[in-house]
Formats: sequence, structure tokens, C-alpha cells
Amino acid sequence: MAEKRIGLIPYAITQQRAGVERCAIFVTDQRTILVFARPNSTFKSTFGKEANKPLEAPVRIDFQSVDINKLATMNDNFSLPHSSIVKFSCGKGVGGYGLWVLYKDDKGRKLGTFVDFQPHPERLKELKAEGRKASDIKREYAERCQEIFRRALPVAIAQEGDWKL
Repeated sequence: MAEKRIGLIPYAITQQRAGVERCAIFVTDQRTILVFARPNSTFKSTFGKEANKPLEAPVRIDFQSVDINKLATMNDNFSLPHSSIVKFSCGKGVGGYGLWVLYKDDKGRKLGTFVDFQPHPERLKELKAEGRKASDIKREYAERCQEIFRRALPVAIAQEGDWKL
């Protein structure tokens, strides 16, 4: 059966071995792919004078035509099959809103990952300039992200998941 494209979360932040990383999240009915932005000629450097500036939108993904398998295996992207998820939680954390996933890797070890849902800083600035509160903007963005996962995850995981937004 062909993999169905469910949604694209254009900007999120996660903690990886290399530190805090910005990514886009491509969600299908079978897996979630974290597509990491790496410094190159397209993106601002994360070193030197640019260290405290956010990257542009992490990646440009053509949602309709991207080769999902290629996206899942290229560079250091992280592909998480939904069948490996043990526990899933989406809600408010210390720094904002996000999701926490406990999953089993290929060797059967239980591992966890956390992804912080935040609109891109430039988009946040634009919306605040329109008179909207940052807390409302961040909550709405997180609710849209949560809805993508509700539609994508297998029924058993979605029913057992913590949906706290």
C-alpha cells in the first residue's frame, strides 16, 4: 500500500547529539521524518557572527512531489516508523509546546525524543506586529501540529496518546 502524505510542519526545534537543531517534520501515515537544516550555502551559518540568529525556514520541501524514501534516508534526517512508537505525548512543556515520543529502535532499545513546536521567529515577529500575543500564536501553531499527528498515527497509538493541547 502506498504511503499517504499527511502533513508538513515547516519549523520545529529538537535536541540532537550535535545540540539544538532546527528541522521540518514530514508526516505520513507510516512514519515521521525529521528533516534537519544543515549550514550550507543556502542557510545562515551557525558559527561566528551568525551564531545567535535563527536559520531561515529549515528546508524547502515540495510536499506533493518529494520522494519520501529518499527524504527519509538522506543526510542525517531521522525517520521514525509509527509502528515503533511505544508512547506518544503532545502538550505544554517548560519552554512551550511540543511532542515527546518513546519508541523502540532496531535493536529493541527504548529511546525517546522531544520536539518543540514553535513558529519560525520571523513569522512570530510578523504576527506579533499585527497585535497578536506570542502565547496565542505559539499555541495555535502547536494545535495545528498536534492535528497532523492525530491524523497520521495508527488508531491504537492515537487513542492511548496524551493530547494535552
